[in-house]
Amino acid sequence: MLDKITQTEDDYQVVIDGTEMTVPNNPSNRHYQMVQDAIADGVEVIVPVVPDPIIAERAAMTLTFSQLLIGLVLMDWITEAEGDAWLKGNELPAEVTSMIAGLPVEQRFPAKARALRMSVADRMDPLVLALAQGRGVPPEDMDVFFQTFGKL
Repeated sequence: MLDKITQTEDDYQVVIDGTEMTVPNNPSNRHYQMVQDAIADGVEVIVPVVPDPIIAERAAMTLTFSQLLIGLVLMDWITEAEGDAWLKGNELPAEVTSMIAGLPVEQRFPAKARALRMSVADRMDPLVLALAQGRGVPPEDMDVFFQTFGKL
């Protein structure tokens, strides 16, 4: 009896009568039809999720708060006056305030607190993603932004 089926890119890893086996994804293999019959009978096929290397790389990108502000000002995404005010912790740039105002009520204060007292900006942080999307900045340009200003 076939108990477990895990599908990989090239084959099936199966458990038949308690014995683990590799079955090639090849109709001429004698166990291949057994796997197909088990699938047709409703045995669940496990397909492992392969992590996307680009997403993993982006998740590792971070900037310090000062690197973020320097980049935003130098790229003219915020004015120097907005950068100064944000740096002092007095206020957020209008674009950030507007984006936060569009969040559900229960998410506004946490977003404002994180933005005002940010120590590190993560590339995949929802605030960073929302601001980039709001400006129409494609992911590749955000990658370049983080790579460029992460060197400062």
